[in-house]
Amino acid sequence: MADNALEIWMPDTCGCKIYSSYDDTLPIEQRVYTYVTEETARQIHQARIDSGTPHTNKKPLSPARLCPVHTQHGNTPALKEAIKVENDRKNNVFLLLQEQFPALRYIEGDLEGNNLKAAVYKWLFDLDRVLVFRLEGLGIVLNQAQKNNLQRIIDNRLGEGLVRIE
Repeated sequence: MADNALEIWMPDTCGCKIYSSYDDTLPIEQRVYTYVTEETARQIHQARIDSGTPHTNKKPLSPARLCPVHTQHGNTPALKEAIKVENDRKNNVFLLLQEQFPALRYIEGDLEGNNLKAAVYKWLFDLDRVLVFRLEGLGIVLNQAQKNNLQRIIDNRLGEGLVRIE
């Protein structure tokens, strides 16, 4: 049975809420997640209810939503790709920072302190969707030469102009 289950994705990089479908008869490592529109998600959900699939929530699906930043993509596969690219960039910067600073812990949050549990890796996307971050805590203080070197490493790995150190 192909694409018979749904997953809701609400990334921490924006306010979007989107649906992906997958085949839940496959082992997790073999599943392929495909972006689906809200209409298709509702059809898949209803088909699960109609077939009596165990563990199916009988409540109506909550509506998908597009944040103001991603509305230009509409409900298209480009939406999921844009969100995935941004989310991957944030996560890849963190992994790169961990290589440079092994004591660094991942902390969800942003520069305004939203969802902040502790201050170590703070980030946000600016209006141009450039990832802006700074490091705080654990005695991590970067001088300008260290920031320049770190920026060079990030640019080489992820591309220039996509990430900026505050």
